[in-house]
Amino acid sequence: MKTRDFTVLSFFLLLAIGIIVLRNWEKEKPLVEKVETVFVEIDTVELIRSTLELNDNNVYLWLKVFAVKHDSIVLAQSKLETGNYESSVCLKSNNLFGFLNSNGFYEYRHWLESVIHYAQWQHRLYDGETDYYYFLEEIGYAEDTNYTEKLKKFN
Repeated sequence: MKTRDFTVLSFFLLLAIGIIVLRNWEKEKPLVEKVETVFVEIDTVELIRSTLELNDNNVYLWLKVFAVKHDSIVLAQSKLETGNYESSVCLKSNNLFGFLNSNGFYEYRHWLESVIHYAQWQHRLYDGETDYYYFLEEIGYAEDTNYTEKLKKFN
């Protein structure tokens, strides 16, 4: 992650912790309860932060959160498109799905934005009924004519 992005993410994380502390700082609670409440909230923040590392489990988790249909196939797409999260497009642009725009690959601040983009794209185009491999072929998702066969090998 770029230093600036990490700084911004850290700022918002600290801001969130500060808000949590202020919201839970009730005068009638003894100091021990206040401290315990803060630590429970910080553990929650740490849990959320741990889901932001790029790996199969976290990608799958966020696909579920954003209600992406055929999540195991889409997880396979992320792995195929990025060479198991090691391609330069993945590492430099945080692009897990090979999305293109007029200037080349989309660039995201964090890989989670790529998942959100995929979810929005899928919710807009996919009817939910069609075989997903067939759908990907019909819309021309990839230039590789063997794309869906390669995806099946990942599952």
